[in-house]
Amino acid sequence: GDYLPVQERAEGEDLLIYDSNTGKSIEYCSPAGNHRSLETPFKHWRKLFEAKKRVLDVLGLEDLEAEEIRSRCSRVSKETKESLRASGKVIDGLYFHREKIESDLVAWPQTSFPLAVLTSSVGGGKTCMLDSLASRWERDGFPTVLVRARDLGQDDFLVSLRNLLALKSSVNPTDLASRGTAEGKPLLMVVDGLDEHPKPGGLMADLIGFCREAGDARRVKALLSYRDDHRGGWDAVSAEDRPLFYEVKKSKEEFLSIESGPDH
Repeated sequence: GDYLPVQERAEGEDLLIYDSNTGKSIEYCSPAGNHRSLETPFKHWRKLFEAKKRVLDVLGLEDLEAEEIRSRCSRVSKETKESLRASGKVIDGLYFHREKIESDLVAWPQTSFPLAVLTSSVGGGKTCMLDSLASRWERDGFPTVLVRARDLGQDDFLVSLRNLLALKSSVNPTDLASRGTAEGKPLLMVVDGLDEHPKPGGLMADLIGFCREAGDARRVKALLSYRDDHRGGWDAVSAEDRPLFYEVKKSKEEFLSIESGPDH
């Protein structure tokens, strides 16, 4: 959450302590007996709260528009990116580009494959690459929702997506494909860290089912990542479903690779 690096000290005051995580502590009282009210932390905290409390209207089928879905995806992605930076998973200015894999994945939204998987060992750069790709796709006008698998809970992925985008329970993948996207700009669902989800096999199955139900790979796609020593997700993919995954000549570069189609 936000923290407030606000400190006020009047002449002669010897100590000031307040809750730096919320800014709610607005009374100053020092061991020497000095006392006064502090307004700045409280006003700053209230301003932050007001900025964040806007509640989105819940959209039904009749309300779905590509631009509104794009805006809501961007809002979710922004929160995820802030979380990644706050936790140190992503550090701005330190991203190392891998040209071969990135060029393969940048091309993926315009292919006929609805799903793609990026793998690497621990610390191989999966999260940083997904963060970079999501930002690029957003700049290019794709509705892109970047989420961490660990934050999705155990609900069905469709339920989680409805909650994130504030959609009615009646909205389904077919609706999003037909009403919530524009021609040539598919909805891109970018899920980082499948192995960190409580039920990785279940999440993988949900994403496959979501894309199958959407019915049009030109409208809805999912890219996910997981550690290459964690096979729980990929091993849950049936031989029937593997052709749905982005098929490229085995792409591996600087510890990262793309799982590819029927051969795996």
